[in-house]
Amino acid sequence: MADPRRIRQTIEANRQELEGFGVITQRVITTGSQGGRPGTAFYLNEE
Repeated sequence: MADPRRIRQTIEANRQELEGFGVITQRVITTGSQGGRPGTAFYLNEE
């Protein structure tokens, strides 16, 4: 957690454990309305 830019890698590395708390929803996003750099947004539950 020292590098916030690596949170997606941390989520993927711990996906199996996190799914024990509930569903992990993710969707592909872009940085702007004209496209841009693709990314993935994760929606985790409060637990």
